[in-house]
Amino acid sequence: LVNLKPTLDAAPERSWSELGLHDAALRAATSLGFPRPNALQAAAIPAALESPRVLLAAETGAGKTLAILLPLISRLKAEESIESPDTRLNPMPVRAVVLEPSDELVCQVAGVAKRLAHVAKLRVDAFEALLRQARLAH
Repeated sequence: LVNLKPTLDAAPERSWSELGLHDAALRAATSLGFPRPNALQAAAIPAALESPRVLLAAETGAGKTLAILLPLISRLKAEESIESPDTRLNPMPVRAVVLEPSDELVCQVAGVAKRLAHVAKLRVDAFEALLRQARLAH
């Protein structure tokens, strides 16, 4: 777990391209109308690119969704250039899972993920309905 608080306090303005994102993730970010990352994103994205496991805690509206999804898209696009036997046999394997604590957040994050994925040429599925049905069954 990385504490970003000191980095956020002294974060200079940066561009998406300075964060080390894959070109597809850069296009996706700007296509959603975000010209540059905010301080949280500028601090969190490089850390998220280095580690496949990331936990961010910040207030609502701080930019956590993009700070998690853009590095994930970067990783997935970078992996696409490496062909493996699994992708030849199953061209649509599950390659990433993003967990959210509520149906509302699943819907919100999935909506952003689908818009980013469309630009990056990735597929996103959200399973909030399955979660709701499982809760009702118990």
